Amino acid sequence: MGTKQPFQGGYPKIRKNSRRVRGTPNVSQQRKIIKLHLQDIGDICPICGLLLSNGFHLHEAIITRGMIRGVKHLLPEIMVLENCVGVHGGCHVDAHTTEGRKKCAEHLVKREELHNVEIWLDKMESMMKSKTLITECRSLLCS
Repeated sequence: MGTKQPFQGGYPKIRKNSRRVRGTPNVSQQRKIIKLHLQDIGDICPICGLLLSNGFHLHEAIITRGMIRGVKHLLPEIMVLENCVGVHGGCHVDAHTTEGRKKCAEHLVKREELHNVEIWLDKMESMMKSKTLITECRSLLCS
């Protein structure tokens, strides 16, 4: 079985107000693209294990927006498949618990492969001042 390649840009074009999005998508567009991709592949909610349907929430699983608050240039870097999972609205609160974070991280490793998630974390580590945060995030992958 071959190694899956990390998701590196190459975002599919999406329609917005009947025009195609060109160039690098903004964060909102990135979120929409990821949600569409998760629907297309028939992904499941890591909390309850049920198929994701319309209206699911996108959850940053390893590095959240709260963790990088005030560092706007990192926001697009966390809106990637290696960090985001889909969760049902009713499951979203549970995704923030210790157990939920572990389930989400396990799901990411299964879906995106550990090697690709580690490559993304290495990239994030090179961009961040706090190495402690990255160490904490890596511990999610090892539990």
